[in-house]
Amino acid sequence: AQEVLLRYLAGDQTPQKQSDFEAASRDIETARRLTPESLFLQGRGSFFEGRALLFMKRYAEAVPLLEEAVRLDPGAGYGYNALGIAYLEQARFDKAIPAFRDAVWRAQHWAYPLHNLGLAFFETGDYHAAIGAYETAIRLAPRYGYLHYNLGTIYQRMNRGKDAAAEYRKALALSPDLADSYNGLGSLQAAERKFGQAEASYLQALKIDNHLLAARQNLALLLF
Repeated sequence: AQEVLLRYLAGDQTPQKQSDFEAASRDIETARRLTPESLFLQGRGSFFEGRALLFMKRYAEAVPLLEEAVRLDPGAGYGYNALGIAYLEQARFDKAIPAFRDAVWRAQHWAYPLHNLGLAFFETGDYHAAIGAYETAIRLAPRYGYLHYNLGTIYQRMNRGKDAAAEYRKALALSPDLADSYNGLGSLQAAERKFGQAEASYLQALKIDNHLLAARQNLALLLF
């Protein structure tokens, strides 16, 4: 279970799966049968179980477990981060943003809660705060292409096309298989009436991820 948690905290841009957290939850439950009085294990178990529920979009069930995890281990940023995700997925931004801030404060070298904080700010329309969160995350994890991609989407929403294109290209330099970045570049190129380049970008996105509906729709609109 500790190995699962350490991989989670490493912040690798390859996300873990539901099965990882379910396996960790089972390991903790086995350990608790040996030491049922351990509040440490109870907190860990609540975190793993709640985090697994997020994959199934069972947010109402996950929140009490994650709240218990942070209550039993208030110094651990990972619990607050997971709790913030549960709130974010329910568009409860008034609770998600403080939870992510608590995670950042407790884990100041971890880029993941900053990424999530940026998403929450983006959803509320506070683009400048979102940019600040992503810039800080990029300083902590400069090799993660998805951070540049998300920053690019903010610049694109603000009609800062050149800045957006620069971030999409940085994302692709770090993560050449990030199909969303090609789709983002294509939409910028289409807006500049560079239709040939846009078509090539959309096709490259679909070559990487044939199920990327946004790229397929954009390509259809371009060819219509």
